[in-house]
Amino acid sequence: MREKEIRSWRAPEFWLVVVMLLVLTALVFIVLWMPFDSSETGVGTMPTPEKLKTEDLETEDLLKYNEDLLEYNKSIFEYNKDLLEYRKTILTVIVTAFGAWVGAGAAYFFSRENVRETAESMLKMREPTPREILLKTPIREIPPREIRWTVKVTDTLEGVLEKLKAVPTYWFIPVVDDKGRLDTVIEEEAVWRFVDKESENKTPYEEIKKKKISDMLAYLDMEKKLKKKVIDKFVSVTMDESAGHANELMQKKDCSVAIVVNEKGKPTHFLTTGDVREVLLRVG
Repeated sequence: MREKEIRSWRAPEFWLVVVMLLVLTALVFIVLWMPFDSSETGVGTMPTPEKLKTEDLETEDLLKYNEDLLEYNKSIFEYNKDLLEYRKTILTVIVTAFGAWVGAGAAYFFSRENVRETAESMLKMREPTPREILLKTPIREIPPREIRWTVKVTDTLEGVLEKLKAVPTYWFIPVVDDKGRLDTVIEEEAVWRFVDKESENKTPYEEIKKKKISDMLAYLDMEKKLKKKVIDKFVSVTMDESAGHANELMQKKDCSVAIVVNEKGKPTHFLTTGDVREVLLRVG
């Protein structure tokens, strides 16, 4: 409610109405301030006979003076009457015009507020889409699957090959540094490609198993096209991020796995595009 009040005060329509009222007040003041003094309007000055200053007036002079004075007062009266009529006309036009102006501005302002309120009410009544639900669902609520296996660049391929054979569902390998922080992710295909390459070079299988992860990475550095397909095909997220955000990151990078890391950067869980689709089916 407080935000709506602040938004109303800051709306340009509100200040437009305020400016209109200030201009109206100024114009009314200017009109009412117009002078009544006949000397400023060309009516003339009040007749004063010279003899009145030095001696008594004669009868004829006095009558003439009274006639002039009466005529002067009559002209003043007519002037005041015309001036009042002029002011009345001007004020009527100003008030009418500004009334319509202010009314139109106020009507626009309040109608827009009503439209905004109606739109907000309709949005609240509308059920959220699966995508909106996904954007509000933290990854921890899906929940993601735990990562139980990581390797270092100094590890040999023997352990990797044994693990891939023992657990066929492992299709990617998280590589960490000496502190256990996530470095990169290698897909299973890279391992078999490296083994095939070494076999073509007549390297004995026992020797291949003794090679290190760093040797495989060096091989991939020479195979640029293959490297783009099997290395770094992941995004890094945290448990508090939404599943929708993780899905958008995966789509943007054209990958299918999101690695969940803790506050120290260590991989703990993972989430795939398949997991996201399952959530969409549940909420859809």
